[in-house]
Amino acid sequence: MSFLWLFSRVTFVISGFASLAGVIQVVLIFSLINEKQVRIPQGSAGIPLFILAHFRLFVLLTLLLDLTGFVASIALIRGKRWGQLTWAILLAVGIAWSLACVASELIFPYPPPDRVSAHVTHTWIGLVTLLGILGATLLGYLLNRLLSPETTRQLTAR
Repeated sequence: MSFLWLFSRVTFVISGFASLAGVIQVVLIFSLINEKQVRIPQGSAGIPLFILAHFRLFVLLTLLLDLTGFVASIALIRGKRWGQLTWAILLAVGIAWSLACVASELIFPYPPPDRVSAHVTHTWIGLVTLLGILGATLLGYLLNRLLSPETTRQLTAR
């Protein structure tokens, strides 16, 4: 069992379920939630404010990424090189997103509410930083394996 075989099958299943959930999410968001009903918390700034102000756009973008991954997984299963390149781009976007989340936690710190101690806030920031770095590292490893000469050789040999 090669890396390419395993990667294509696992991403097919995960992106397939994510696409199905994304379609349901888009239908629910666009049919049940009115943009005027969304209240942005006072004191929101930076990236959280931008995401809340453009919530529907982010839901659609997530669905687009899920569907792109699903189609790219099918292409990988069928041995198409463009599936490999598409997944490479998706993994690079995932790395950038993980690092952007870490940066946003460190650049735009939010003051702890009265009911939450500063210790809990610092623990949360540390956890998000750790998970962001671990996620970027995992995606980097997958990107490296996906673009390796061995994987490319397996695709071109089909």
